[in-house]
Amino acid sequence: MKINPQFIIAIILMGNLLFESGYSKNAIKYFMQALKINPKEMQAIVGIANAYYDSGQTEKAIEYYKKAI
Repeated sequence: MKINPQFIIAIILMGNLLFESGYSKNAIKYFMQALKINPKEMQAIVGIANAYYDSGQTEKAIEYYKKAI
């Protein structure tokens, strides 16, 4: 599925869908893509943190949770 790379909302929604479906590693790719468009996009930062936490990468999760505050 191709998504316009400038359509950040669709990219974040795809990340959320993958995360909620249990595909945390794939979700991270979409959240990272969103951050390339807007490095301060809070939904993407928290999404990455949650996905890293869910996949057992606690240190990376903490790194992104800190960015969110």
